[in-house]
Amino acid sequence: MTPAHAAADTCTPFDVELARRFPADFTWGVATSAYQIEGASSADGKGPSIWDTFCRVPGAIGDGSTGDVACDHYHRLDADLSLIASLGVNAYRFSVSWPRVQPQGYGRWNEAGLAFYERLVDGLLARGIQPWLTLNHWDLPQALQDMGGWASRDTVHRFVDYARGIGQRLGDRLACLTRNVPLATLAIEIGVGDKLDVILPDLAEELSGLRLFPEVADVLAKARAAGLRLAVCSNLAYEYGPAVRGLVPELDAYVLSYEVGVAKPHPTMYRLACAELGCAPAEAVFVGDSKRCDFDGPQAFGMQARWLDRRGGQSLVDALAGVL
Repeated sequence: MTPAHAAADTCTPFDVELARRFPADFTWGVATSAYQIEGASSADGKGPSIWDTFCRVPGAIGDGSTGDVACDHYHRLDADLSLIASLGVNAYRFSVSWPRVQPQGYGRWNEAGLAFYERLVDGLLARGIQPWLTLNHWDLPQALQDMGGWASRDTVHRFVDYARGIGQRLGDRLACLTRNVPLATLAIEIGVGDKLDVILPDLAEELSGLRLFPEVADVLAKARAAGLRLAVCSNLAYEYGPAVRGLVPELDAYVLSYEVGVAKPHPTMYRLACAELGCAPAEAVFVGDSKRCDFDGPQAFGMQARWLDRRGGQSLVDALAGVL
């Protein structure tokens, strides 16, 4: 009997009964952060972070330890993922080291770093584990700190660029982002609350610029006229919820990730959408522009699904051919 199986083999009746109290799709997970486990602090083009710098300040760390090697996760990836799988969990929250994928925090991307996180995400999915990603776990690129860090407005813009880049590379395979708090709360937590007079107007400008694609209003009107019940089921940050409700008011349901606490393709999102609409999964047609979240996920849950390939020139009318 291996240690990984020992806990399961020695469960008490109380443990079994306790487990039965949780729903079948309850998420059991474990978590890490990049600096604490990855090591390889300068390998394959990684740039220094503020923690690399801080740990080298004499007396800053009591025992003088650093994250240069840590758990050497960067070199032990496959073995570590198998260890996670052996625990029987179905979710893993990890963070991306910004300077590993973008050494300066702006400009050139480091392909070796991006490839590492692709292997991580794909390895989790292959083991049936949901990837939950944290974009920033306090390891800001030192180059940005030298330019003012989070007290500089430019760092916010660089973070947006970084977030978009990670989203383009990994977003179609992620289960969830791990913070759902108002921007003002987050700003205070990370020490830039005094910059809210700049941050909030920028966000308000972005939100005010959100628009529906040209054909959407007509499609929704036709669906209404046909007697169909309609819902939005979307992965959204807190601030975007009211804007989305304003764009498509008076729908029958709104299932938004920041309110639910999980994100597509977690089955809870699809289950709640069906429950709100009062239909069985097989009676629902799910349409969206993420193949993993809006096609593969709903199909696995038993829904009809249509992938809206806007990059390929499709419109909502095309995706719903045969339905409306």
